[in-house]
Amino acid sequence: MTGWLVPLVTVASALSLGASARAGACIVVNPVLDIGCREGQGAPAVGSTTRSETAGAPSDSSSDAVRLSSTVPRYDPQRVAVTFRTGTSRSEALRAIRLAGGTLEEAIPKLNAYLVGVEPTQRAEVLSSLRSRAAVKSAAQEVVSEALDVTPDDSAWPQQTGLRVAGFPAAWDVTEGSSRVVVAVIDTGVDGQHPDLRGALVPGYDFVNSDTNATDDHGHGTAVAGVIAARAGNHVGGAGICWRCSIMPVKVHDANGSGDDTLIAAGIV
Repeated sequence: MTGWLVPLVTVASALSLGASARAGACIVVNPVLDIGCREGQGAPAVGSTTRSETAGAPSDSSSDAVRLSSTVPRYDPQRVAVTFRTGTSRSEALRAIRLAGGTLEEAIPKLNAYLVGVEPTQRAEVLSSLRSRAAVKSAAQEVVSEALDVTPDDSAWPQQTGLRVAGFPAAWDVTEGSSRVVVAVIDTGVDGQHPDLRGALVPGYDFVNSDTNATDDHGHGTAVAGVIAARAGNHVGGAGICWRCSIMPVKVHDANGSGDDTLIAAGIV
């Protein structure tokens, strides 16, 4: 699904339903920009410049450029995380930490968890010593979490600069979406067997062939669905905007990517 990563593709099909339909419709040209369409005002043409794209657009040369979220985990060089097996007393835990060359910084007794301070140059040795003890359940580098900074593990995430600039990691820290939110993709259909979309689809309809099999035989609809809801955290492809949202495939375009206005209108209805 690399085709939907850079650049971001149009989320909605370009609908040409006549002047009366355009008067109250807003076509989403880019999923990370607020075009500002409202009733009685059509969307600007693809490629046109809008105020939203210029007034608040981040620039690498700007002193207040948007900070990009990390694409790799960070570790605290001066601390390690240790958990002990159930039944291990505090004194036993402290002795093991001391003998390993660490110092106690924080204890969470209910979890048998301890944050241990170490000299950065001795971190590997301290971890090795702790892991060798029978009472230790786990000992690992301490991961540094950053507020509002979710980092998907998908292989293509480092290339998804647009989503990071737009602030989606901050949104994902609040919610990854819900399967109860259904987004209809009115396009060429959707490939429900794509690794990044398995389990994402709800029943839809194929207006081109007049049946319920809205499988994509072109590719554009699948790409659009990926921008919206590609499953993240599966080490495959990229991350969609709403990881857990459901997709309803509504096929109104044929294998050549074209479709009648009437079929598009039926799909919307």
